[in-house]
Amino acid sequence: MPAGTLFALPRGVLIDVLNIPDERSGYYQSLLIEVSELPQGVAPLTAEEARKPGQVADFSIPLTQDLVDAVGNARRELRDPAARAEVCRHRVAEILLLLRRVPQARPLFWQTLPDRIGWLVRSDPAAVWTVEEMAGRMGMGASTLRRHLAQAGQSFRDIVRAARMEAARDALAQGAPAGVAAELAGYASRSHFARRFREAFGTTPAEFA
Repeated sequence: MPAGTLFALPRGVLIDVLNIPDERSGYYQSLLIEVSELPQGVAPLTAEEARKPGQVADFSIPLTQDLVDAVGNARRELRDPAARAEVCRHRVAEILLLLRRVPQARPLFWQTLPDRIGWLVRSDPAAVWTVEEMAGRMGMGASTLRRHLAQAGQSFRDIVRAARMEAARDALAQGAPAGVAAELAGYASRSHFARRFREAFGTTPAEFA
């Protein structure tokens, strides 16, 4: 891949990278952004999109000026120790939104079923999520959803709880009071919320904030 190439790889891929320095300058520079989860506002692939056959012959992502600008902005923010985490998340989300319909970038938007459930719960963590509601969102029956989760070795209740705790943790990290984080995560009891939060992260909401 020549200098200036942008490409995406799915999770779990092990690769060896050989960097060849520029002949004139004698050095190279690369930017690696690991997307551990899709931010809210950037949707994963739908079931229909995930079923589409591969449409590309290589990994290279076509560059547009908007994409070049977005990557440059992200590079600047991510390298700055003083940059706020929220700003960095917005920069990464900007890149992902530009890549959402690019066939070569599809690996970034593929999620497992538990991942997709967690993503939907984090979009409205205080909602009363049921297997039936979630199955309807995904275009399948409740029994089918339960069967797939059982095959993955995960329970719907645990996925919902983890997603709510992650939403509460993010709210606390952004300066929200513990009571607001509890309500956001769908907990009427602050003591119950604090107990679940400690189980998930090994600290209380007050200590985390």
